[in-house]
Amino acid sequence: MPESKDIYYIIHTPDEIDLLGEFNIPFVYYSIVDMSKNGGLGKVTRKNQVLISDTMGSTNVISCRHANGRDWWLLFKEKAHHRFYRVLLSPKGIETLPQKIDFGGDRMDLWCQSVFSPDGKTFIQGGLESGTMQSPFHLHKYDFDRCTGMLSNYWHVQDNEPWLYTGCAVSPNSKYLYYSSHADKVYQLDLQANDIMASRQLVAVMDTAYVDSVAQIYGSAGFSTMQLGPDDKIYVNAASRSLHIIDQPDSAGIACNVIRQGIALPAINQLWCIPNFPYFRLGAEVGTLCDSLTTVSIAPEFPDILARVYPNPARSSITITLHTTDNAQFYLQDIQGKEVLQASVRGNQQISVVHLPEGLYFYKIAINNKYEYGKLWIVR
Repeated sequence: MPESKDIYYIIHTPDEIDLLGEFNIPFVYYSIVDMSKNGGLGKVTRKNQVLISDTMGSTNVISCRHANGRDWWLLFKEKAHHRFYRVLLSPKGIETLPQKIDFGGDRMDLWCQSVFSPDGKTFIQGGLESGTMQSPFHLHKYDFDRCTGMLSNYWHVQDNEPWLYTGCAVSPNSKYLYYSSHADKVYQLDLQANDIMASRQLVAVMDTAYVDSVAQIYGSAGFSTMQLGPDDKIYVNAASRSLHIIDQPDSAGIACNVIRQGIALPAINQLWCIPNFPYFRLGAEVGTLCDSLTTVSIAPEFPDILARVYPNPARSSITITLHTTDNAQFYLQDIQGKEVLQASVRGNQQISVVHLPEGLYFYKIAINNKYEYGKLWIVR
């Protein structure tokens, strides 16, 4: 929960399968865990509280940071209808906003993956029509307003190739969408192109020579759900003992460099089991009306932490956000203990690290005889 280091909200849903084999989600629940209880082991203080009492479509739950840089939005699609519930998590708790996002009419339900672009401006759902194991791929794209939690500018396309177990992810620069077929392919779309589908490029096909015992059971070592990692690479699930890697997802076409079976796993990897994380590096929309928290005095999200350094790992720059109005000094050392960077910091400040070699570094932040230490990874 924002502004609390101990309170966690767990959003969860029960699955029911009807006579036609379709998944139904009759409720959306939340439970609260207080990690200050039981000597730090935590305690469930509220369990199975109804957040939404309506049948939802089959998709993963994904969140996006509010434009104020503190709160979080969650979206849930109503089953069979082109309507969404907006849920807001703030220091006051969690609530479902009364006004739905209603585009009118119906919209088929998908076995799909939902994703926000890293810049928080686009919401995408991509997958198969519910109740079918092999059908055309449907891609639904919306503009997203991080201030209001509203969707707009709906765009839909259907890919008539037969698909199985699809997933999607957006590149760190929010320009490219990748979507996968469990059968054998990964495609790239340019979300900024005038004709998005005309920009489609095939960037990977399944290695048919790669077969292990798990792939034999599931029939493929192909491509399934995706997740953008903190190292700015996209990881792709497979029905095998491996993960694929999109190594340079900000690059166009095959330059994105899809590494098949890039990570060996010690155990069986089930379909749809890749973690589903939001983009934690997204901050406030500074200077807008929604950035209301910079003009008022609030308790920091982690009151015992002097400052926040992000992203970590970093590529070309880092941002240091102080939880105080005082000035600070930032010191960075390499693994030999040599100081490679020193800077004065006030408020929220960006510092270039593009000149530093990749590797592990150690930082110290000094504020009025108080110190904070940490590790910083620089990757290229």
